[in-house]
Amino acid sequence: IIGIKCFRPFFAVWNRLKVVGLENVPEHGPYIIAPNHQSFVDAPVVMSPLKTSNLREIYTYATEDHVRGGFRRYLARHNNVIIMERANLRDSILKMAEVLKRGKSILIFPEGSRTHDGDLETYKRTFAILSIELGVPVVPVRIKGAYQAWSRYDRFLKPYRIEVEYFPPVMPKEGMDYDDLAESIRDMVQ
Repeated sequence: IIGIKCFRPFFAVWNRLKVVGLENVPEHGPYIIAPNHQSFVDAPVVMSPLKTSNLREIYTYATEDHVRGGFRRYLARHNNVIIMERANLRDSILKMAEVLKRGKSILIFPEGSRTHDGDLETYKRTFAILSIELGVPVVPVRIKGAYQAWSRYDRFLKPYRIEVEYFPPVMPKEGMDYDDLAESIRDMVQ
């Protein structure tokens, strides 16, 4: 948590980080934070402005590719990270459901991977399934400028302005299907 909080002053100086709508993040869970995915720094850019009390309650969903190596696996185990194992996707989804049932929250990137060209990709429905089945709100988040600051093709973080906007939580509506919810969240972020 301390490490995440240290990122905010760095991003404020290096990337002139602008944060809008922080009041839309609920005080307590469960909820799902669903940002677009532009760069290597998206998780810390989204998490660092949050209150410490929120950070203690949020789990991050990450692919096994992000936690290769002993040090990264150690950090994941000690920092509320749920690892998506492609060979056992069902188990990772059940782990997220269990976290939400315990009143905790999840950060999940609905696109599944970083954008290749800066444009918004199709949203996968895992977050929508969890939201609808468990009656948990989704907090859409728009990240702007992170692709220019550090895309998947860059070696280092550039001093490009990054903006993060948290939208009001969206509760799934009665009869809404997974694709409808995923698309409505994507439209807000678009």
